[in-house]
Amino acid sequence: ERFGSTADAAHLRVAAGKAFLVLVRSTPSFVQPDLFVSTALLVKESPAEMIGKFEHGIIKHGLPQAFAAPLALCAVGHDSITRKTAADALSSIFANLRRRSVEFRER
Repeated sequence: ERFGSTADAAHLRVAAGKAFLVLVRSTPSFVQPDLFVSTALLVKESPAEMIGKFEHGIIKHGLPQAFAAPLALCAVGHDSITRKTAADALSSIFANLRRRSVEFRER
């Protein structure tokens, strides 16, 4: 390639996806469908890293719940370790959402 190896290009795409997730934290309305899809597809390139980023973003920073969708795809379409990691992340997200829902109702 002209600018480096394929691995370098993949690393740059993942870094851009992570930066996008940081931007979305502060302005959720900024999410355009094409950017969401591009970011979601990064799970294929770096599943372990992106699963953690999506989980952390949803639980700790209030990313829109739509960002859990790529995790569901990982839970069925990758190797057993990635499937387990994605399933655990989804369980954690759902437990957090249930807890927040109960807290909201109790107010």
